[in-house]
Order: sequence, then structure tokens, then C-alpha cells
Amino acid sequence: MRENGFTLALGVFALHLLGPGAVQGDFALSVSPTLAEFTADPGSTAVEPITLSNEGSDPIRVNVSVLDLFEAREDLSAIAWFEVSPTELEISPGETKQVEVRRDRPSDASEGGHYVRVVFQAGPALQTGLEGFAGGGAGVGARIESIFLMTIKSASLVLDGSIQNVVPIARGLDTLGFRVEVRNAGNVHFYPQGWLDVIDPLGNSLGRLVLPDTPPVYHGTSRAFDFAGVVTVPPDDYDLATNVSYGWEPWQVDLLGLDPQDWAARESRTDTTFNSVPQLRITDLHLIAPEEQPMQLVFDLENVGDVETAPVGWIGIFDENGEQVFIVDICGRRPAGPAAFSGLNCPGVHEQLASGRLLHRRRT
Repeated sequence: MRENGFTLALGVFALHLLGPGAVQGDFALSVSPTLAEFTADPGSTAVEPITLSNEGSDPIRVNVSVLDLFEAREDLSAIAWFEVSPTELEISPGETKQVEVRRDRPSDASEGGHYVRVVFQAGPALQTGLEGFAGGGAGVGARIESIFLMTIKSASLVLDGSIQNVVPIARGLDTLGFRVEVRNAGNVHFYPQGWLDVIDPLGNSLGRLVLPDTPPVYHGTSRAFDFAGVVTVPPDDYDLATNVSYGWEPWQVDLLGLDPQDWAARESRTDTTFNSVPQLRITDLHLIAPEEQPMQLVFDLENVGDVETAPVGWIGIFDENGEQVFIVDICGRRPAGPAAFSGLNCPGVHEQLASGRLLHRRRT
């Protein structure tokens, strides 16, 4: 649930520590919220609490810092507007403390979305016989982040999302799932919502799949999401009707002076045709036998179909008499998207050549 305040979540980690004499300790910290979303006017100030709870049996020491969510994107940064207090604290077992996050927006703050993460680096506090985070020694530490999403209100907000690609994915025999890639070309993040219909050659819908709740798509980025569920499709050509809306909030629409019909129309629809049969072909195959190294069987695969698939099968090597020397399994650890393939390194040699390996290299 998203409001013009906190979106509540909970982050928890737990570690069991062994100190000298193998005395077991319990180290557990919870942080809430781990995601907070705000809208703000330029020049406004607010203080928000983050709650930390020690749910273990040992004291915990926590260092707190503020970092950019996207270190290479100065246009998305809000790090100069945020301060935390305290920056270091110790929490006893069963104790709860708060860290205050102060956010000051300058009056000339640029419109749109700006993002930071408040980072909690935690470890066991120094105890007799236990070296930890706060002193020398290797110790054990953990890290939790609370992400702040802030949108500066402005009449210059740009709401602009689009569907970049829709990919069928082989999930089993005659069974497909689907992925959509969404692009945000505006200046504020959004949460895509949508559905996809699979239509047979007679125009009948074989099923509608919907997008589950998604994380945000930040402006200037693309993000891919899998639709929930699968559809059974015998080998044939099919049509896809994909519709994605962008979860913009009513205040954004009011600020831009849009009417409800215009707001509802801000979505993308794409219609595509595909063949449901996965199609891979081997374009190159050769052996490499480095001196004093295991033999390698190297091959190039190309996806010439419309369906992303993870290849399975085997490649057999036979001698001049037609006798099988060895078999190498092909395991589908990385899927092959249409018109491309990502590499595999898949051991699986049987029979005589137990030290052999199967490698896959990307075709360029």
C-alpha cells in the first residue's frame, strides 16, 4: 500500500555467532520501514523516524549513513537533503531505538523523483571474549537498507511510460510464460500494472495473465517483469495483446491538470505475433585439447525462434568405428532469448571422459 507517507515493510536478519569456547550467541536486528515514499513541496522540511529493534540475545552496534540509491545518476540524487541522527548507536537485547531522518528540500529543488538509501551497518557490540564490528578482528556484520523515494511536486512532472518488448518464455512442453520490459522516459518513478492475452489463430483467448505487484521503475531506466502464471499453447502461431498502465497517483494527475479520462488513457498497448515452438540451432562445434588440460567441447548456439528457452539435451562423441566415446549433457542454466544466447558453463560428462567439460560461448 502506497500513500503520501510511509510504505511500511520490515527487514530482518539473524546470525548465530560462535565466540571463543564455542559459546553460541544470537544476533538479530529488525528495521522498519525498509521502504518509505513521500511527496513534498520545494522548501519543505520533515523528520521521519526509523525503528530498530534488537530481537537477539546479544547487544548490537549499528553505524548509520546516507548513500545515493543510484551512485552514477546525479539527477536522481537527494543525498544533500538528508541527515540522520544518531549516526552510531548500541542496542541491547530486547531494546528498540529510533533513528531520525531529517529531510530538507531547497526551494529550487528540481521536479520529479529523487532517491536515497539509509544504510544500517550492524554487528555484535564488543563483549568479553567476543570480537566484533566495533573493534579489531574479523567479526560478523550485516547490512540493511531503508530506501527513501521522494517526489518533488511540480507542474513540470512528466508521466511517460512505454512497453519496449514482450518475450514468450518456454516453461515446459507446450507451456509458456511471458515477460514484459517497461521503459520510463518521464521524470518520476511509477509502478506498472497490466495484463496480457494469448489469442489463438481462430481469435479465441487462451488465457489472461496479469502483472503481480512490482517494484518501481525509475525514470531513465527500463525494467523487466514476468507475468504471473503460464498458458498451455500447442505448436502454432499466436497473437499477444499486452496492456500496461503506470500506477500514477491522483495527486500527480491533479497537479498536471489532467482530467480522469486523459489519466486513464495513459497506458501502453502492443499487439504482436509469435510462433510458440522454441528453435535453437548449433552454428559451430569443435574440440579444444589444451596440453595437460581437460578436453573442452565448445559450441555456439543461436536462437532463431520467437521463444526464450533454456536448452537441454546432449552431445555425443564417437570414434572412427562408430563407438561412443563420451556424452556431454547440455543443461539449461541460462535461457536463450530470441535472436541471441547467453553463455553456459555446464559440466555433465558421462562414460569414459569423466574430466571433460561443456562450455558455451556467446555468438557475436
